[in-house]
Amino acid sequence: MPPAAEGSARASTAVARANRDAAQALIDGLVACGLSEAVICPGARSAPLALAFSACRAARVQTVLDERAAAFVALGAARASGRAAAFVCTSGSALAHAWPAVVEAAQSAIPLLLLSADRPPELQQCGAPQAIDQQRLFAGYARWSFALEAPRPEQPVAWWRNVAAQAWHHAHAAPGGPVHLNVPFREPLWLPDGDAQGPAAAGGQPPATTRLMQGRRQLDPTAIDALVARLRGCVRGAIVCGPVELAAHGGIGGDELPELAAALAALADALGWPLLADAAAPARFGAPRTAHLISHADSVLAAAPARRWLAPELVLHFGRTPTSKAVQGWLEQQAAGRTLLIDEAGQWHDPSRSADTLVAAAPGTLCRTLAARLADPGPPPPGTAAWWQRWARADAAASAVLTAHAGEALWEAGVVRELLAALPPRSVLHVASSMPIRDLETFGERGAAALYVSANRGANGIDGTVASAGGLAWALAAGTAPRPAARVVALLGDLALAHDLGGLATAAQLGLDLTLVVLANGGGGIFEYLPIAAHPTAFSAYFLAPQRLALPELCAAVGARWHGVQTRAALAAALQQELQRSGIGVIEVSIDRRDSVERHHRATAAVATAVAALHTESEESP
Repeated sequence: MPPAAEGSARASTAVARANRDAAQALIDGLVACGLSEAVICPGARSAPLALAFSACRAARVQTVLDERAAAFVALGAARASGRAAAFVCTSGSALAHAWPAVVEAAQSAIPLLLLSADRPPELQQCGAPQAIDQQRLFAGYARWSFALEAPRPEQPVAWWRNVAAQAWHHAHAAPGGPVHLNVPFREPLWLPDGDAQGPAAAGGQPPATTRLMQGRRQLDPTAIDALVARLRGCVRGAIVCGPVELAAHGGIGGDELPELAAALAALADALGWPLLADAAAPARFGAPRTAHLISHADSVLAAAPARRWLAPELVLHFGRTPTSKAVQGWLEQQAAGRTLLIDEAGQWHDPSRSADTLVAAAPGTLCRTLAARLADPGPPPPGTAAWWQRWARADAAASAVLTAHAGEALWEAGVVRELLAALPPRSVLHVASSMPIRDLETFGERGAAALYVSANRGANGIDGTVASAGGLAWALAAGTAPRPAARVVALLGDLALAHDLGGLATAAQLGLDLTLVVLANGGGGIFEYLPIAAHPTAFSAYFLAPQRLALPELCAAVGARWHGVQTRAALAAALQQELQRSGIGVIEVSIDRRDSVERHHRATAAVATAVAALHTESEESP
């Protein structure tokens, strides 16, 4: 070989080995921090990262073709385990497909690692193929972004491991969220000679990774004293718990979520206050529960007279903004200037800007501390029991009305009741945004089995619904969540399914155990409840947007089972069958949209009448 060619070959081998060593050190560093799942999208420029993962025995790796679906699968896996999962892609437009998942991860505080391969600097801003500005792509949403340099032969691998530790820290420090590492690689990306020896081969052990120690935020004793003084003696108080992100509390099957539910229950019992728990809060369908749980606040507070009758002196607000607009309106109209927001990261979940205090502390610890202090020296003050009975009677009246209106007809109330009755304890119910989460909020009874409710309530979008559920199922099947759950079921509308057919194909390709309950009402049913529904010409075409999906054929094409049901009995039978089978099952529930809208309105009006009667009765009592 001529000297020039020999020198070029040596240089190429050095570049390939530098790529290998850097990628391996980065991945080893992440695994040492706790990474256990990675979703890789095929691509040439990301070859060093893909090869490093393929050689890693400590992480579970899955290949997904569709980058948008892949990012949501990683998000779902992170939600299940409470630890970041990695999304890996090549350069160019591939990374842009992760945008919706990045936004949801940022808004929901879900740890997520995005590892994007890139062209080196000499191929930027010169028209090179698949070279876009990736470094600033997630500005404003990534908790931390770092544009790494292209690997160099003389670069210590410890540098890459340190970057891995930094990335892991930023993804998990409250509030957790997405972290983006952009890694340029020069060619050759891989050579057979480059696989001869990795950075750990010579010494037998990989270089050490920076250890991370993270804790929970707590209030000092003076602040606790001030809170106790404000709470003690308050008669008409209430606790509101909005949606709670599973990933922020250890994921599914761990101790944190039931401990949070128990702490909220203990505080409600110590105060004697109603606990208005959102459908996506562990205090609603989780365990343990409190006798002070209110399951139908959305219906009870729908009418303005009820909101005034149940006006509080003080509200403790945990979790995100409530799903229910009625509860939001009650907070804005009746609790302005008398609401304490409790959020460990100090995030402001108060769209009406009516809160007067932000308490930045771990909610579970704070609840337990307050409950212990308030239990001594004695019971809640006089008048609290009557206040609680007002709420309890209203909630019981709403429950009776909604049960009667659910009837035997197949509409959303019946679907929610059948689904909750069929799910075994410790199941995971992933609920789509738009109407499904609202219907669970309205019609979900407190007697259901203990469940984990998952929902993309950060950005509240319907995109990635199926892929997110698939990520939950993937992580739980691997046992990377603290303790496996019984089953993963998704409740979604037909538009959410149409929007994420890539997620359906991905879930089937991965061989996941997943049941989809699809509310097929012919389009975006939520718009029927908005003023635009009265538009004489544009409503159907531009808002309902009904899709012509041949769902049986689509399911057959991807290898999923399909059931079409038109009665509650058929739905119950399909659920019983599907919840015992492996693989993907889709239950399409045919719903008459206009009939459903009328039933919703009648049920809401009937609850308002029942609660108003209680109000009148209380005023007439001596």
